[in-house]
Amino acid sequence: MSGFATEISQTEGLAIAVEFSNFTEALPSNQPIPRLPMPYKFEIYKGNDEKFRVRFKAPNGETMFSTQGYKQKASAKNAIASIKKNAPDAEVSEE
Repeated sequence: MSGFATEISQTEGLAIAVEFSNFTEALPSNQPIPRLPMPYKFEIYKGNDEKFRVRFKAPNGETMFSTQGYKQKASAKNAIASIKKNAPDAEVSEE
């Protein structure tokens, strides 16, 4: 193949069209779609106790940590904001 990819699109899972500078190649729908790694992310979810919790997930899908439960979703969002703001300067203590 020559050229460079300018667009990748998927239509209802039927096929992927990859447009190159001098041609377009359609890939069969049964060929796996290359996936970029998932970014780190915060997830807000409701636990069994009906409280909102936050978990921080790594690109491989592993939960790195989760928070205590909060009665209101806004409090869980505030926890995320606090972690983002304060974590870079947080001390590490070992017990």
